[in-house]
Amino acid sequence: MKKTQFTFYFERRCNQKLLLKMKLTVVTLLVCMLQVSASVYSQTTKLTLDFQEKKISEVLKEIEETTDYRFFYQREQVNVDRKV
Repeated sequence: MKKTQFTFYFERRCNQKLLLKMKLTVVTLLVCMLQVSASVYSQTTKLTLDFQEKKISEVLKEIEETTDYRFFYQREQVNVDRKV
């Protein structure tokens, strides 16, 4: 009789662990699918600019005015006076 009760308890415990693993797997898959379906702003935005002999700082300022993009840079690392 004791052997049967122990076997039943052991099987029940294993089933609970399996059920928990399945639930965690479903939640993980759901989160991953939601992340994949999120739209990316930068891939849907189209921008056409036509500049000749303008400073980089002017070009960046124009992009910031026409879009929602913002640029951060250090003037010591980027030569913003260079013409493009």
